[in-house]
Amino acid sequence: MIHLFYTLIYKVTDVKKKKSTGDLRVQIENLAAAGGAINVALFQHDWLTPMRCENFPVSFITQNAVVIEDLPYGNYAIRVFHDKNCNGKPDTNQFGYIKESIGYSGDGHARDAIPSLDACTFTFSEDNDVVKIRMCTPRM
Repeated sequence: MIHLFYTLIYKVTDVKKKKSTGDLRVQIENLAAAGGAINVALFQHDWLTPMRCENFPVSFITQNAVVIEDLPYGNYAIRVFHDKNCNGKPDTNQFGYIKESIGYSGDGHARDAIPSLDACTFTFSEDNDVVKIRMCTPRM
């Protein structure tokens, strides 16, 4: 009887846990070149402090998408860059402009400048678990 009680408590706790997190599918459009890695950074409050950062080798990406697993539901902004030389950071030219392909969630466009966090913020939930990112090479 006690074993049954603990099993029920565990299952109820497990169900609550599953409803508070999920897997976010990041669909990457316009990925120009093979090789290197895709760096996906999630932000909540500002562009300076990513709350989570993951790297995916380009050779492992299927259907131009990556999955961020076990992410708490909430509001996020995403920055994706194609780290062609796998040095862990966006490469810049002598003027500080990013040379590697980069993309942002939402309506953020990276062609001329870093978009605002508000323009890139979206709500991740059970019903909204896919976000599309269009990669582009910034103008120099």
